[in-house]
Amino acid sequence: MSTTATVLCYGFRNKRAACGVLSALTVAAGLEAGLGFCIACKLFPLLTRIGLVPESSCEKCAVVCSRPELRRAPEVAAASPA
Repeated sequence: MSTTATVLCYGFRNKRAACGVLSALTVAAGLEAGLGFCIACKLFPLLTRIGLVPESSCEKCAVVCSRPELRRAPEVAAASPA
């Protein structure tokens, strides 16, 4: 997404759109890092349900997104109590 912001800023001279993309990236990364809330894991099932993403596109993603314990890094999951 930072590449998208760079292209928007320098390629299209649209600093407002570039700042918007970087803001969205910062918010998503902050939610994931600080609260463990994965925006993509919430959006993927929703987009699949409404038909924008075919169910066959990524069955592994659907399983991981529905089970929060699988989203953790292996070393973190092994170190923390279940």
